[in-house]
Amino acid sequence: MDLILLPDVSLSEVMGFLELLEDAGGREDVFRISESLNLELDDILPVIEAGELLALLEAEEGDVALTALGRGFLDADVNQRKKILARQLAGIKVFARVLATLREHRNGRAPRRLFIDEFAERLPDEEAARLVHTVVDWGRYAEIIGYSPETEEVYLDQG
Repeated sequence: MDLILLPDVSLSEVMGFLELLEDAGGREDVFRISESLNLELDDILPVIEAGELLALLEAEEGDVALTALGRGFLDADVNQRKKILARQLAGIKVFARVLATLREHRNGRAPRRLFIDEFAERLPDEEAARLVHTVVDWGRYAEIIGYSPETEEVYLDQG
């Protein structure tokens, strides 16, 4: 399985960036955004990368713009946004693999460590743990994956 290293950002950061972009008319120069937010470009690029991975925005020649899906996402209510994110996440290989693994396990639950160990076959342990954290974080936001800190289990969110 090819692992895409997900950007280490929260989906709320991505949504905030999308809203900022919408306020700017849907397209803006990346350097201008960086300057207006008083942030380094290196701080913004992972957010842009996450938005591109989810097909909510596109970056080209120093500009970043909302996609049609990104505009639809911003126009949607909270539940529709979660459905859009769930659909987009299911198309990302690492999420598809986690979801498939959970479906194969009894009650749709699996130890968090199982995913860390699987990803650690291709990544350093620290990166594997970070990837699992991001998968769980994004999956929880979209309500397709849940996590129990008491049992350290990842599970399919049936809600």
